[in-house]
Amino acid sequence: MQNIITSETLTGRHTAYVINAPEIAMKAEPGQLVMVRSNYWPGPIPHAIADYDRDKGTVTIVVRTPRFEETRVGDAIVEPGDTGSQSPVGPSTEAVLSRDPGSSEHPPLSGDNASFELTGPLGRPGRTETTGKIVCVTKGSGVAALFPRLRQYKEKGWYTIVIAGYSNKDDIFWAERLDRHSDELYVVTDDGSFGIKGPVRQTLKAVCEHTNDIDQVFAVGSLKLLKISSDITRNYMIPTLISLNAVLDGEDSRVADAVVTNGEAPSDFDWNQAADLDGHMQDFDELTHKLGIQIAK
Repeated sequence: MQNIITSETLTGRHTAYVINAPEIAMKAEPGQLVMVRSNYWPGPIPHAIADYDRDKGTVTIVVRTPRFEETRVGDAIVEPGDTGSQSPVGPSTEAVLSRDPGSSEHPPLSGDNASFELTGPLGRPGRTETTGKIVCVTKGSGVAALFPRLRQYKEKGWYTIVIAGYSNKDDIFWAERLDRHSDELYVVTDDGSFGIKGPVRQTLKAVCEHTNDIDQVFAVGSLKLLKISSDITRNYMIPTLISLNAVLDGEDSRVADAVVTNGEAPSDFDWNQAADLDGHMQDFDELTHKLGIQIAK
């Protein structure tokens, strides 16, 4: 079991955990994941590696928690007044990782006893072989999965344009990290409480329309975001890579739940493909079936 070095509440829904894991930190690359098991919940849960520090031997993951005060029906977390719908994250993810290490609410994760067991890194690293002008598109939990990739793109010499979407200003996190590695940063909120108002797709269309010489688009977030981004860039004939990292670590909860329930990846899923898929070549109906989830309307 690896010790939690620090935890930081980023928003009301996101918490960052810095975990002592020197062997994983030494091998980790942008685009990879870890399987997380805690001393509170036995099932392994996939999470994108949000950051790593080889010198300090640490790995960072960012965990999303529900918007509402949840209740339990069996093993599922449901909204008040609803006995059938699932929460935005898997019940195991919420139970294991949403609590501060110092919390007394869950003793196994309190004080010096707080610990995670990380296995990994999983999957091939993301591809950044060439250089050019890249547009990175993300929303919500995808921000954490994007960060190490964005930093690598910048270090490799890419001109980086980032479109980062959030529900509202209270959900914004790590914008300063994105800005540090962006030549252009567009923060978008659904309600217009900060930055550009509207859906991320609106800003992506505008950037594709008015920016010359875009060599590549990289998208990481929910399956809905990945599909919409791929549809838009296909119209502009811009090569597009999509990452399933944010999908696997709880952006679409039933995948994480399936991993916890079965102790393995969803059927037929190749972890090595998590970081980079050609968005224009994907059959999203087949992909959602393979992962056992549906794209949100």
